[in-house]
Amino acid sequence: GLTEEEAGIDGDPDNDGLSNLEEATANTNPMNPDSDADTFDDGMEVVLGSNPNNAASKPTIPNPVYVDFGADNMPHGGNLNFPFATLDDAVRHAAPGATIRIKGDVDILAGPIPAGAVSKQLTIEAFNGAVTVGNGVQ
Repeated sequence: GLTEEEAGIDGDPDNDGLSNLEEATANTNPMNPDSDADTFDDGMEVVLGSNPNNAASKPTIPNPVYVDFGADNMPHGGNLNFPFATLDDAVRHAAPGATIRIKGDVDILAGPIPAGAVSKQLTIEAFNGAVTVGNGVQ
């Protein structure tokens, strides 16, 4: 069953960044992060203006794509106000040739992550931090 926190109007049992109240407003399934099964979480679709109930409605991913590793418990759209929380999500959703900007003062190792091989040209920028790829090349 759901915990009291997950079941309340502010709960988010499917972790798509939309509260139960927001899911009810959008007429999406609060127990399924991708109500229309189009590979984009409901929260991302709401943030980027596509229809989370229509698989043919795809969000336009911004360029540059933003990542903030502290951006938990919010919808993630890759834009400045709703950045992705993981580098893996940013790489997966970014278009070929896109720039990924890491928000904050961080150093990151972009070695074994993202989860799969990257088969598209991307630029990764970190301000006041460093991006290290695989074998230590910056």
